Amino acid sequence: MKGIISNITKRIIRTIKATQKPKMVLVSFIALTVMPAMLLSGCDDAENTHSTDYPCRFTFDMSLHQTSVLTRIIDNPGLYVGVSSRKVKGVTWLTIEPNHGDKEDFPLTTERENYYSYDNMGAGNSLIVGCSNFNGLKAYDRQCPSCLKSSRNPVYTLAFTGNRQKMECKACGRIYELETGQSNDGVRLMEYTPRVSGSILTVTNL
Repeated sequence: MKGIISNITKRIIRTIKATQKPKMVLVSFIALTVMPAMLLSGCDDAENTHSTDYPCRFTFDMSLHQTSVLTRIIDNPGLYVGVSSRKVKGVTWLTIEPNHGDKEDFPLTTERENYYSYDNMGAGNSLIVGCSNFNGLKAYDRQCPSCLKSSRNPVYTLAFTGNRQKMECKACGRIYELETGQSNDGVRLMEYTPRVSGSILTVTNL
């Protein structure tokens, strides 16, 4: 984006130097000062849709778990999983709960996985990750944002419901659409940024 703005700026400056027409100079000056600000504002708006209220940094090496349902979300629109972690005698275990299929529970024992931290996975150390039908990969916090905001206590874990493309909060009764991240009354899930680089899946907001 910075490169685009720089090119626009250079082009406008050349136009100003090449003409002595007052109107052209005025129009060019307005474009020079306003357009870059509009472009930068657009970038900020996109970034602000993702929550930074709670630290989130999750890393999953799909090459080490090729049969896991978490690995399969990449090419399966409509497939979502709940992901949570816990420590058992110093070993990190992942629990993967898909919206369709059996729950998985396995330890992360390789040297590479032990290098990563699994202590910062949102408000309650639990995420929802999946492939939407129209917007690619999506990642959300698994806490109900409305109840969490009221109490600041991360005990409002969402559960799959209905056609399994939705999450329900048992405390307040809100239903959240996973395609949009929005509830039936307009409350939005806390959203994070999922990325895939090679065999590495990350979910972050840092």
